[in-house]
Parts: sequence; C-alpha cells; structure tokens
Amino acid sequence: YFVLYLPYIGEYLIALIKNASNPFTALFLKLDKIQLDKLTKQGKLTEEEAAKVEALQKRIEVNEKRKEEKKKIKESKQGTEYKLVVEKRDNVKWLMIIMVICAFTGLLTPIGDTPYTYLYHTVKGNTTANIGEHLPLTLSENKEAIMMMVGYLILLTFTKVKIKLRDLFLVGGLMVLSFKTRRQLSMFYFVGGMILMRLIADFITIYDTKSNIEKVKQYMVSWVGQLVAYVLILLLTLALFLKIKDQDFVNDASYPVKASDYILEHMDLQEIRLFNDYNFGSYLMYRGIPEFIDSRADVYDPQFNGLEDDIFRDYINISGLNCDYNKKFDHYEITHVITYSNSKLALYMSKDSSHYKQMYKDDHFVIYQRITE
Repeated sequence: YFVLYLPYIGEYLIALIKNASNPFTALFLKLDKIQLDKLTKQGKLTEEEAAKVEALQKRIEVNEKRKEEKKKIKESKQGTEYKLVVEKRDNVKWLMIIMVICAFTGLLTPIGDTPYTYLYHTVKGNTTANIGEHLPLTLSENKEAIMMMVGYLILLTFTKVKIKLRDLFLVGGLMVLSFKTRRQLSMFYFVGGMILMRLIADFITIYDTKSNIEKVKQYMVSWVGQLVAYVLILLLTLALFLKIKDQDFVNDASYPVKASDYILEHMDLQEIRLFNDYNFGSYLMYRGIPEFIDSRADVYDPQFNGLEDDIFRDYINISGLNCDYNKKFDHYEITHVITYSNSKLALYMSKDSSHYKQMYKDDHFVIYQRITE
C-alpha cells in the first residue's frame, strides 16, 4: 500500500529540488520582505531606517527579477527532457497527509502491533524460504514478465517515447520486488501493464504522422465503436465461461474431495489427530475436519504463535523425510495421515505395514492409520 505511494512522493520531492531556486536566496528574500513590511508599518522613519528601506527594496527587486528569469528558463526547458519527465503535482501533498493518517490506523486493530511487525517477523521466520509464492522470480518460467520487460527496454531505448519519473519508480520498484519474491508479479503485471500501455499509446502518437490514431479514436467513441467493444467483451466473457463451465468447483486432483467424504463418514472427528499436507489443509478446514497445517503459514511459525513447537518447520521435515517422522508423530499424538498417493511419505508408509495401515486410497490421495500398540 505504502510502496505504491512512494514513487509519487519521490517524484514530488525531486521536482521540488529541481524547480527550486537557490534555497538560501529564497530564504533571504523572504526575510527581507518581512523586515521591509515591519519597517513600513512603523510610520515615520529615521534617515537610517529610510536608507535601510531603500536598500531592502532594491535587493528585493533584484532577487525577484532573478527568480523570474530562472522561472522562465525552466519553463522554456520543459518538454525537452531526453527520456525522463519530472512533474511537480501539488495534490501529492494530500497523498502525504493520507499516508501519515494511514500509518496510525494500524493501531485500530484487535491484533496488537502485528500491522507494524508483520514484515519483520515474516523475514525473520522460516516460512518464506519454503513457500512457492515467496521464492525469487525465475524468468525462464515467466514468459509474460520477460515480454513486459523487453517491451519497456525497446520503447525506452530505441524510440522517442519518454517516461514519467513516478512511472519509472513504480515499474522499477515492482520489478525489484518481483525478483525478490514472485508473489509481487501480480502487482507488476497490473500496474506495469497500465504504464506499458501508456507508453505504447505515446509511441503511436509520436510516430503516427497521418493521424490515423485520431480517426480510430473518433470511431471507437461513436455508437458503432462502443457497440463493437461491448460485443467483443461479451464474446470474450462467453468464451471464458464455456471453457470452465464443465469443470468441477473443486479439483479432486488437488484437493481430497472423496477422501474427506470418507473421513466424515467413517471417522470420529473428536478422536482423530490428522497429519495432512500444507496445500490442502484449507480444504480440510472448509469441510470441518481438524487439520495439522494449512496455507496460513504464519500461524504455524513460532515468530507469530509464540509456541515452543515450530509446526511449520516440523511439517517441512516430516514431508521431506528429513527427520524421524514417527517420533514427530508421537510428539503431536498423530493418529492418522492423509497425503498425496505419490508423496515420499506415502511411499515409506506403504512399506511399513507394522506401523501404518492403509484405510483409504484413490487416484490422488491415501489415508493411513497409525498402529501404536
């Protein structure tokens, strides 16, 4: 939320520095005006004070003239920037006020200081290194990101298109965040896509010498153009609907739909303690089945829950067979295990009939009961 504000504030501050006259000259000019105003209000002046007033008036006149000349020079240079356009937008001051207000609204919550400490605890914890969306961006797996980045590179390197400083900050910042953690890609696509479209529009405007784009605009805003746009949107929506209308609401290859039915029909939820995989814990919760872990990783990190047990780390070690999972199951008093049929854990349990009894299996999931006697 705040990161998206920063480019506008950064551009505003840079524009202030760029457009400002010599800060000392401006300060002395203001002080001279205050002093002159004070003297002129006294009424009758002594010779010394009159001479001082005259000197102040001359100095103010000279400085005002210099200020006006510098202003004209800056105005004449506007629009001649090579690639970067820096604009001073006065409404950004209101944005700063909103940011300050929002900074304190984090106190209006029943979860204490979490809004202020969440990022620190997340980075300090062990969840980010094991969750796909927190891992760094791999460009070879994201062709869309490559296409957007190449589009920016071509437009800003080989054409006359200019980019506003705030847009450069936004795109650059979101690009860096995306390389840090791939979950930021959605914001990069959303915000960066709008900015890229704006650059493409500028490109067309610059190189469209015959004003064909203006003809297209006039056509698109007419009733015929609007009708065409509505029809295209309806056809696209219908195509997307037809593509998914026959799909199951819940994909039973990703979530244990049938296995959950079996649990609810054949097991006493008050008596079992279930170990499950991270990716479908939320579905078990949705079905009312007590889960060992779900996709709210932070809840299972001692950085947040304050418990001695690192449940998230234990889950990673158990599912990856990096520990004695039987001892961990004893520690958590696990009675049953539900996992993917092709998981490492399922493979080992299938070979350990003295400790695990298979109760259920389908094409994607398997349930084992622990034999502890």
